[in-house]
Amino acid sequence: MEEGIVKRIISENRAEIILDKEYDCNTCSAKNNCFKNSKPNEITVFYRGELSENDRVIIELTSKLKIKLYFLIFFVPLVFLIIFYYISSLFTKNEMILILATILGLFLSAIIVWIIIRAFNLNNFFPEARKKD
Repeated sequence: MEEGIVKRIISENRAEIILDKEYDCNTCSAKNNCFKNSKPNEITVFYRGELSENDRVIIELTSKLKIKLYFLIFFVPLVFLIIFYYISSLFTKNEMILILATILGLFLSAIIVWIIIRAFNLNNFFPEARKKD
């Protein structure tokens, strides 16, 4: 859970938020070595209800969405790497061909992830924001 301030309203259900670094830095163990003076972090979020510019909001990413993201980003490419390495090892023992086949599996996994995102309409990976009480 993050906190931020509404920078601008993009559409009726999306807003651009500036993340509150002070809120984030309070619990960070590396706060003495980070780039606090760099430009502020901005993200786009979905929201329900009424929001206006300069409102303080709480930003949440649902557990269901996190699981989908983790699965797509980490598990699918790993499975493709292993499968393509194993299948190519059945045909040849040349290490260079095995490496190239594994890289091909990685690229194909990226295409498969893209297809899954389009097919199941999972392209709304924006977190949700709600007005802070």
